[in-house]
Amino acid sequence: MTGQLTYTVEQHTDIVQAVAFYDGDKAVISGGISKQILINWIDSSKSESINSIRVGSLKVDDNTHLLYIIEAAGKKVICYNIPDKREIYRLEARENILSSALSSDGRYMLLNVSFMYPELQLWDLRERQVMRRYTGHAQERYYIKAIFGGHDQFFVASGSEDAIIYIWNKNTEVLINKLPGHTSMVNCIAWSPTDPSLLVSGSDDYTVKVWDSKNWKVEVVNDMNVKEDVGRNPDMEDMDDND
Repeated sequence: MTGQLTYTVEQHTDIVQAVAFYDGDKAVISGGISKQILINWIDSSKSESINSIRVGSLKVDDNTHLLYIIEAAGKKVICYNIPDKREIYRLEARENILSSALSSDGRYMLLNVSFMYPELQLWDLRERQVMRRYTGHAQERYYIKAIFGGHDQFFVASGSEDAIIYIWNKNTEVLINKLPGHTSMVNCIAWSPTDPSLLVSGSDDYTVKVWDSKNWKVEVVNDMNVKEDVGRNPDMEDMDDND
């Protein structure tokens, strides 16, 4: 990697808040305050646009060629078909959306909503409705990231203002682990793309921590109702230890 600048998009007229690659790395999709989404094809320098809403973040599903626009400081998610730039449908949460995540199969979207009553909502994008809700984490003032992760993305994980990482069973909504270790708010987390047992977190305490879940003892029920033992780490604090 040389770090050489190879391409610049200059058509935006206001702050850019979200970017993503599309079709591998053939195109870049971007959006922001100006309510205009730009699709720029790198090799051909072709540029297309979609008039939309103020973009807080965006998600791209290369397999279905769908684009999801999450409204900045708002409640809307708009789904577009990228090739014909056509709006397909809209979702609307009851509270403002603070962060979002798209499952690897493009079937589900995780929305982090509301400061007053913090809740993670699992939306089925095929049925276009909320299927699961996850609660228990602390979020009163700041934007905190929540994600899918683990083996076959069986887990939902979130940072929290109380310095703890919260992990739920995606299918049952059960809070299965609370990971202490940080000394201040946990802002962001990410699961390893190659090892589903590894989780990394970043905090206001100026540290980044890597967690290994190989020895967790958690019974996970997948969509086919087949139970799998994915282990338990005795160093991790689970709900049984707190009861």
